[in-house]
Amino acid sequence: MREMIGFAAEPVPTWNAWIVGIVLGALAVAAISAFAEWEEWVNLVVGLWLAASPWLLGFAANVNVMWTNVVLGLLVAVVSLWAVWDHHHAHA
Repeated sequence: MREMIGFAAEPVPTWNAWIVGIVLGALAVAAISAFAEWEEWVNLVVGLWLAASPWLLGFAANVNVMWTNVVLGLLVAVVSLWAVWDHHHAHA
């Protein structure tokens, strides 16, 4: 799978993906027990980091890896914002 999206030859995006995945997984496990708005804000920041990381870490030239990070990062950010919005409007 890593070879298919271009991560195999580049350690920086591979490590970035692993670290982001572990952080998002830990936040998901924490969210299972109880909703906490701060977790969604951290998810938003992590998603924005993932989307910006190809430029910040210097691997934007690998188009497959860049688009994978941008799309997944923006999806995480949008879902996090939706969760915060939904939480505020469900309790209004």
